[in-house]
Amino acid sequence: MMAGRPAVDMDTLKPEIIRKFNEGKTYAQIATELGIAERTIKRRARDWGLRKRAQFVTKDGDPELRA
Repeated sequence: MMAGRPAVDMDTLKPEIIRKFNEGKTYAQIATELGIAERTIKRRARDWGLRKRAQFVTKDGDPELRA
């Protein structure tokens, strides 16, 4: 008898995860929507070469790009 959660075929979910990622959703939002652990989403995103772009914020809260 196996313990733990059943395995999820992440390869079939990859296009959907990438789409949500590119829409700007957070790892937590993606995980909640798909019923998968946030850590799993983060790990797979890293394995697939996906990266969130860092946003730099000034003291007054307006985002700006740094050179």
